[in-house]
Amino acid sequence: MFFGNYIPATAVLVLLAGLAILAILDVRRREVDGSATAILGAALAVILVREPLQASQWIFGFASAVVAFGFYLERGRRGRMGGGDVKLIAIPAFVLGVIHPLLAVWGVFVLVFGAQMAVRLIHTLVTRADASTVPEPLPHVPAIFAGTAIALLSTGALALL
Repeated sequence: MFFGNYIPATAVLVLLAGLAILAILDVRRREVDGSATAILGAALAVILVREPLQASQWIFGFASAVVAFGFYLERGRRGRMGGGDVKLIAIPAFVLGVIHPLLAVWGVFVLVFGAQMAVRLIHTLVTRADASTVPEPLPHVPAIFAGTAIALLSTGALALL
């Protein structure tokens, strides 16, 4: 229990494993595969339907996913985010929102952007060391994975699994 909410342990572990795999693929291909995102979402849906979640957890999960998707959609429309990242963000936002809505806000908005800035800093330092490289767009899924994992670790939710 986390603030009175049941923690869907299997869903959290599948989410982290799926995001780790998608992060590796995003780094290699510089694109988020829509079918892999759909498979992760479907797997988590099947798992969560079988969990003893309260009605409020479903509501908070959906609300968190809608808010995160809307926020990322606006960033995508401005060219700051790829379409695959926009579609993917609803999945960790939903799972974090099921655990606690503030956890979703903390993980998806604050830590994802913090992790993205850290990745950009490292990328900048590396490209400055090798001036022959042309800057490429950075993959965002590693930041989504890091933000989700850090949110779960920093709140102690993973320790309760």
